[in-house]
Amino acid sequence: MDTVVLEWEYSPPDYFDSPIKIETQDKCNIEIDNGKAVVKIDSVVFDANPLMSDALNHVLKARFIGAQLVRHKKFTLSSPAKTIVHPDGCRDYFLQVEPTRVTVKVTGNQQIFRDGKVVPDPKLDEISFTLRIHKHPNDKVLAKMLRGYSDAVDEPDHELVHLYEIRDAISKKFSDDKKARSALKISYDDWSDLGKLCNEDPLLEGRHHGKHENLHNATNAELSKARKIAKDMIDAYLSYLETSP
Repeated sequence: MDTVVLEWEYSPPDYFDSPIKIETQDKCNIEIDNGKAVVKIDSVVFDANPLMSDALNHVLKARFIGAQLVRHKKFTLSSPAKTIVHPDGCRDYFLQVEPTRVTVKVTGNQQIFRDGKVVPDPKLDEISFTLRIHKHPNDKVLAKMLRGYSDAVDEPDHELVHLYEIRDAISKKFSDDKKARSALKISYDDWSDLGKLCNEDPLLEGRHHGKHENLHNATNAELSKARKIAKDMIDAYLSYLETSP
């Protein structure tokens, strides 16, 4: 029987600290390690769902975005290359991306204990974001927020410009800042602080250079604060999606 192999390339190859396996509802395993992600699918299963390649592509991209929200690190991910492996070893090569949806389960440890206490595990945060992002592939506001965060990572010289896009996306979603804060349970201080860092402070990474004569680079503390608020806003919007009818 033929086997369908989908393979992605990503960089940097050490984006994850250790190999990762993602299980789908069709009992396929996406194995991620050393710059490549590979899944092998029985051709009967694949042929019964010819749109599977893009579904798996979405699953994989969600895993990388989940990691990026925790690691604040650039990545590139190719489209899936498709290969059909015949029983005699011959191979047919394709390039294919098509739309559909699948359900996923990401395996991993549940808790880390140190000195009798539960210690936060960044990998669990990545997994949590992965699963939650995957549930809403068609939400345009979420897509805009995630794109803003990704652009902030990719373009550090304009980081605060892109982090502000996250606040702006939810403000437009609810047509009003106050309504957005209320719906997502975002504090006024966090909302205001992100606006101040992005719009008002004389920072080179910010949005309104013309307001100031003397600009300087944002400090690590200022960037960390802006990133945390932006990430918390994404988290709050995901919680809103999960509780909305």
